[in-house]
Amino acid sequence: MSTSSISAIQVACAKRAILCELLSTGRQLQFPKDTGTAVQRFLEKGISEYTGLAKAFANQDWKSAREAANSGGGVFADVSWL
Repeated sequence: MSTSSISAIQVACAKRAILCELLSTGRQLQFPKDTGTAVQRFLEKGISEYTGLAKAFANQDWKSAREAANSGGGVFADVSWL
């Protein structure tokens, strides 16, 4: 069942899932095909720091991955929730 809007819980879970997939498999997370279009749009634009890091990491572009992790106003400074 797809949804037309996204909640803060879904955003937090998506961020965690992206990082866990990188640590587990080294690949970028692919969300299910039946994910709602509003959710997909938000995930593409709303958490660009995470998707940028995932793309660089999956491509083994370590310089870009390091830059992505250090940019974004300290988004990755506190990952105690992980």
